[in-house]
Amino acid sequence: MSDDNYRILTCDGGGIRGLITAMLLQKLDEELQQEGISLFSDIDLFAGTSTGGLIALGLASGVPISKLVTIYNSGGNCSQIFTPYNPNSQSKSADGELSEEEAEKLLAPLKQSTDELDNLENKSGSSILKHLEKVLYVKYNNTGLKTVIEQNIPSSSKSLAELPYKVLVTTFQLYNQSDSTNSSWRPITLDNLPNNHIRSENTKLLDAALCTSAAPVYFPPYHHPDYGYCIDGGVFANNPSTLALARVINSGILEDRDIRNIRMLSIGTGQTHNNLPPSYQPDGPLRFGVTTWLWPFSEDQTPQTPKLPLLSILMDSSSIVDGFQAKMILGEDKYQRINLQLTESIAMDGCPQISLMETLVNEYIQSPEWNEEKTWVKNYFID
Repeated sequence: MSDDNYRILTCDGGGIRGLITAMLLQKLDEELQQEGISLFSDIDLFAGTSTGGLIALGLASGVPISKLVTIYNSGGNCSQIFTPYNPNSQSKSADGELSEEEAEKLLAPLKQSTDELDNLENKSGSSILKHLEKVLYVKYNNTGLKTVIEQNIPSSSKSLAELPYKVLVTTFQLYNQSDSTNSSWRPITLDNLPNNHIRSENTKLLDAALCTSAAPVYFPPYHHPDYGYCIDGGVFANNPSTLALARVINSGILEDRDIRNIRMLSIGTGQTHNNLPPSYQPDGPLRFGVTTWLWPFSEDQTPQTPKLPLLSILMDSSSIVDGFQAKMILGEDKYQRINLQLTESIAMDGCPQISLMETLVNEYIQSPEWNEEKTWVKNYFID
């Protein structure tokens, strides 16, 4: 291969399923090292979304992939990252739940716009009113995530411009109160590439990490000092492949916008088997209203349907489409996607399934697909 090749590594979003991404990269690096090949030494750009953004930021700051794997497979880290948010409500009963009367009072403003909430029930038939906080508030605060990042990425206080490697992470600006000309919501990238018109290279690594991983419903929007409140970039680019490709072209790094020398390796967080059958609601598809698409609880009757199905649909479909587009643009010899098949649904906060993810990765690296992907990396991605 020519030294002119520009190598991009992209990592998908997926919460704790980032363990799959990190392990696949670790296994790939270990096997290549046995042949005297280094996977990470010649990568020109690390790009990621959400949990993939954390991996990209870690690698771009020089953190070994083994250390990043440890962040994910430590049960203590997982429980710390997903620290439940418990609002200090005076409306709680002694057992921590809202009484029907108290919940009805909180729900009153919502009832003005819809009658459906009046008799809202979960699949087991119990009223959701006692669990109203699960609907009104984020599931987790981000203090635990912030601590884990600070403890494991020494460069978290540095700006992106100070990192030894190029990096790009995605986020979505909700509202920027400090910039009246750009206060509306918009997708942005936080990167240290040239021709950065919003000067995001001045972003601190910690701010970039908390912006890209602020998954709606799970974590609160994060207040970036320059771009206001931001959320997880997975809402528009859960697989950042085509976005990274466009940003590299826009940066001017490639002369005459020539993409023939770009090589891209894209790592997923596991392909799901999720679906949403008509039987999910006893009344059929006409019952597919807001409470179906944004239902915050798992249901034993439909284990193939995740919590918050609309959010999962947006992120999963984004990853699939981006992979297809990048492959069509670059060609099979310049783009490789590595993503294993999940045997069951694994939520973004699926800490109890860490051992399952480890098993899936260890099984996958024994497969013919893995050998083919590793061969592609040797022949097309690395000199």
